Amino acid sequence: MRVTDEVGQGWSRIELLRHADALTVFLRRALPAAPTSTLAPGAQVARAAAVLAPLYVRDGLPCLLFTQRSQDLSTHRGEISFPGGSRDATDASLEQAALRETREELGLDPAAVDLLGPLPTVFAAVSNFLIQPYVGWLGDGLPMLTPNPREVAEVIEAPLEALAEPAIYHSEIWRRAGADHLIHFYDFGPYRIWGVTAHILRSLLDMLPAG
Repeated sequence: MRVTDEVGQGWSRIELLRHADALTVFLRRALPAAPTSTLAPGAQVARAAAVLAPLYVRDGLPCLLFTQRSQDLSTHRGEISFPGGSRDATDASLEQAALRETREELGLDPAAVDLLGPLPTVFAAVSNFLIQPYVGWLGDGLPMLTPNPREVAEVIEAPLEALAEPAIYHSEIWRRAGADHLIHFYDFGPYRIWGVTAHILRSLLDMLPAG
């Protein structure tokens, strides 16, 4: 299967995973202009949060940036995540919340982020957050980062093509509060990406054409 960008050039899934320019053109067209939310049971009283899925080029390949959360944090300690957090009263929008939290965690200047658009919202039942993810483009290479050690134990760089490899993915059905939940897992090298972060990653990868 191939997709067509705005100048008429067709791109396959593997080409999108290997060519950043094609990927950004595709995502700008495919991502909605504004968030759309399907609320899970209980999510209507959840706290609002936003995260950034940062894309950039490393060695010619599109990559995603993750963080490993500090063991000192009160929730989701040690887990792999995207930078972000809860929306403050001073945040004019969820976009601003994602950029502010990313700056606080990684020292990333919001001006260095080109927001491509939102992914579907995710309800985190354990922490009672309704999370709005945004895909951000950082360009060729990572800007200078200064991770906050109170929040970030490690910065993880992952080629998108490696994350799309079927062999590293599996899913499980977990039962919580009387309901079944589909949980996604990606085993990238020594890291296990799962839960909300894996759900967001799955949403991003599912946007690409099959085959």
